[in-house]
Amino acid sequence: MKQLVIIGGGGFGREVLEWARAASECGPVWTIKGFLDDAPAGSLKGTINVPLLGRVKGYKPEAGDVFI
Repeated sequence: MKQLVIIGGGGFGREVLEWARAASECGPVWTIKGFLDDAPAGSLKGTINVPLLGRVKGYKPEAGDVFI
């Protein structure tokens, strides 16, 4: 199964997270792997069960990763 990585953990990124969760209810195509964001880790507080994977530039894509 694909691993969805959301680039940006701000307001729009969190909205994308909700869209991705809702879409997967129609038939799972991916699991949500986490966010990439260059902001400090504390900026993602309140995002339930979604990890901060690191900074955008330093992330090494893995097999099965898809990005939005």
